[in-house]
Amino acid sequence: MKKNYVAIIVFFVIAFAFFSCEAVDENCRKERFVVASVDFKKAVIDALGKQSLSSFAIDSVTVSGLDSDSLIADNKKKLSSVDLYLNKFAEETKFSIAFNDTIDTLIVWHRNTEEYLSFQCGCIVTHLIDSVGITGHFIDSISIKNNEVNTLNAKNIELYRHYNYYTGN
Repeated sequence: MKKNYVAIIVFFVIAFAFFSCEAVDENCRKERFVVASVDFKKAVIDALGKQSLSSFAIDSVTVSGLDSDSLIADNKKKLSSVDLYLNKFAEETKFSIAFNDTIDTLIVWHRNTEEYLSFQCGCIVTHLIDSVGITGHFIDSISIKNNEVNTLNAKNIELYRHYNYYTGN
């Protein structure tokens, strides 16, 4: 009879250990990639001086991180947006953006925050954009649409190229 109790206890211990290893942390199913989404916009000024905005697909775009080895887009055709990874170890991230043959430098100043997900998943680093700058060789102006860079894939930055309806410039 004593052997039956021992066998039952051993069975339950093994069963408990087996089923406890199958538990999945719900946080691991969440998106863990944090990217800043950048859209290219065209601002057209008509004959009356009224400005309209539209998405802008650029013929050839190459995007790379400065101070890093990251090549984000290599001679991509008809690109209207790009996702950028901000530096989680610094508060400034620089990107080189080549529009056909014209190169601009985009600088993003941001604050980093570590967010704990779980023991199994660790932490992610989210960002809060403080300001942005561009050299202005091809892009005329820039706007922060959402300064919180997290896993929600919201549009964060818009880059504008202005065109005059009559001159095409």
